[in-house]
Amino acid sequence: MALVNNAGIAVGTTVLASTAESTAKTFEVNIQASFAVLRHFLPAMVAKNSGHVVTISSLSTIFPIPRLVDYAATKAGLMSLHEVCLYLPFCARCPS
Repeated sequence: MALVNNAGIAVGTTVLASTAESTAKTFEVNIQASFAVLRHFLPAMVAKNSGHVVTISSLSTIFPIPRLVDYAATKAGLMSLHEVCLYLPFCARCPS
């Protein structure tokens, strides 16, 4: 099984010009949707000890663009989420 995280929207605004609503929508699509998909599919992948997670991010993770501040922040968060998933095989076997 392969899971591909490839959701993303960008508003194209600065921190000062952004609205709470546009920032919330960007985080909802770019981060929260990935969390939801992972929560749904990862338990079976861990139980079977099989599967791959592919995360599509952006160069703005490394080189943020001032007018894509919310997008860059979510894509950096997405990469952190992906890196944490690399430890799941170990964490799933650890006692609580």
